[in-house]
Amino acid sequence: MKEGMKVLDLGANIGMFALSALERGASKVYCFEPVKATYNCLMLNALRFDDNRIETFNIGVSDKTGTATFFLHTDWTHNGGSKMQSLERANETSFYTENCAMIDVVSLFNDPVWGDVDFLKIDIEGAEEVVLKNLPDIALERLKCIAGEFHCHDEEFQAFQDNFIQRCHGFGFQSYVLYQ
Repeated sequence: MKEGMKVLDLGANIGMFALSALERGASKVYCFEPVKATYNCLMLNALRFDDNRIETFNIGVSDKTGTATFFLHTDWTHNGGSKMQSLERANETSFYTENCAMIDVVSLFNDPVWGDVDFLKIDIEGAEEVVLKNLPDIALERLKCIAGEFHCHDEEFQAFQDNFIQRCHGFGFQSYVLYQ
């Protein structure tokens, strides 16, 4: 994070990354979080900054504009981990579902405000592949940094990740992959 960067935070959750970005010098953070309960916490955390450097949107990001059903696989003992029902895996228990508004990533990056960012943070509980496959070249031309937490670890996803990293290298990115 460099001083003055504008950040797009996809899967903002309750805003911890956004708050950290501001502490590190970001000039603006656009936070997208689709699930209402989580979004409400995000809004409260954003209020810590009364200078409008954090803007929050109760919208998810995918490959299509419309709505998607999200489910939460915990019993609210922690806030987060909700994902699109279409990405549900076998043996996952759903404690809560909600229909959420969605915007497609191409429209997001074609927007003159939201698309004019330097830093992309993406942590969208398994939908990273859907979004990044559709990320337009114009986004990769203008972005200076991408940070992501990816939520799939099978051979097909590994091939996607390798291809995406190579695509980013074509736009001058250096990459670092960390595993827990």
